[in-house]
Amino acid sequence: MNTNHLTERDQEEYVLGQRTPAMVQHLAHCAPCQAAVARLEQGVQLFRSAALEWIAQSFEKRPLRHVPAAPVAGNALFPAWQWAVAACLLFLALLPAYFLVQRAHQHEAAVHPAAVQVAPISDDALLQQVDEEVSESVPASMEPLTHLVTTDREAASHASPPGRQHSAQVN
Repeated sequence: MNTNHLTERDQEEYVLGQRTPAMVQHLAHCAPCQAAVARLEQGVQLFRSAALEWIAQSFEKRPLRHVPAAPVAGNALFPAWQWAVAACLLFLALLPAYFLVQRAHQHEAAVHPAAVQVAPISDDALLQQVDEEVSESVPASMEPLTHLVTTDREAASHASPPGRQHSAQVN
């Protein structure tokens, strides 16, 4: 009598098809291990048949849903040729508006030639214009603060002695 029987793990591996030559040889000569493996195979078979029966019953009660096939290029929701026709119609609809706008610009150029052409302005002139627009009088409540800041013009009129630098920042 063999006292080295297969462990439960060895029996499970045998049933699952992961058999080694030592397992096969042992099962050929050991009746208790043969009976244990047979019981395990019977349990697995019973579970497999119950699962298959449950699946079959659930499909009978609930029929499969119809899944529509993917649209073929020719049966698309809005085929390519229809997109092309729609684009052409849109172009033709906007074409008269373009010509009307062009005609209006030409008419305005003929009536007001100076309004259409903008005279180029130098950078210095533009900066001078911006400076004049930005330079506004200071409110009376803030007038004492204007003495703390000097401008380039004020700095030139109040020239400091040589070697001395201004402490105020020039803006």
